[in-house]
Amino acid sequence: MPDVSLHGNGEDCPACALRREGLREVKAMKQAVSCNFCGGTGRVGRAVREIIREAVEWAAENYWPEREARWQQPNKEAK
Repeated sequence: MPDVSLHGNGEDCPACALRREGLREVKAMKQAVSCNFCGGTGRVGRAVREIIREAVEWAAENYWPEREARWQQPNKEAK
């Protein structure tokens, strides 16, 4: 479920953004649009597979090299 309060689990609906552009140009007060793509929420959920893939890539790039470097410190001191 695409929730605005949860970072990374959804994106803004591109169809709603296109519809709101016209409303912003005419400076309409009410910019609510009906949308079949997102159901009117303004957010589109991302696939769980995509979220996991990004998390794994981030961990391989940032977390594991730093963690492995810290694991090597005690081993070098023990020798």
